[in-house]
Amino acid sequence: MKRIVVYPEPILREKCLAVTSWEKNEEETKKELLQALEKSKIGIGLAAPQIGEKERIFVIKGVHPFHHGRVLVNPEIVDNFDEEKVYPLMEDEEGNREEFLEGCLSFPDIYGPVKRWLRIKARWYEPRQGELVETEAVLEGLGAIVFQHELDHLEGILFIDHLKEEGRLPVVFDKEGKKRTLSWKEFEAKVSSF
Repeated sequence: MKRIVVYPEPILREKCLAVTSWEKNEEETKKELLQALEKSKIGIGLAAPQIGEKERIFVIKGVHPFHHGRVLVNPEIVDNFDEEKVYPLMEDEEGNREEFLEGCLSFPDIYGPVKRWLRIKARWYEPRQGELVETEAVLEGLGAIVFQHELDHLEGILFIDHLKEEGRLPVVFDKEGKKRTLSWKEFEAKVSSF
């Protein structure tokens, strides 16, 4: 099984190539992605460059409408309903709201707030019996966020790029679960230990 590639591996910055047919290599990428995501225990999405492949393929599981794990080939956003990107919020058990922090399996234990559309119309292909079948769906909430995060990977864009662009900083959690913001210098020191 392939390992999950961690930052700053160069392939994470490369734009992936469109899949034109579903052959043995693509089927192997699909299997490797599903196995690596399952092994991660905490991930809900994983893109081909995160296992060292340059194909426009990613998998999502455990979030609507991808509960049981789906393979998305040549995915794209076809509509954002003219909504603006926002910092998604989450609510705890007491009803307190705070910013949703994205994480990434290629950045172990590092998180950050990223502006995303909370509702998108997406199109992709799914492999079925050796053929690619077109699928289109409206994705909302976490499903839309994960789709955008994984689509970024296929373009060589990382969530830290959004943080820098938006003037935000990465976040880590200590053993007690207390959140701590990192400077970019602290971030570089942390990722050099991956």
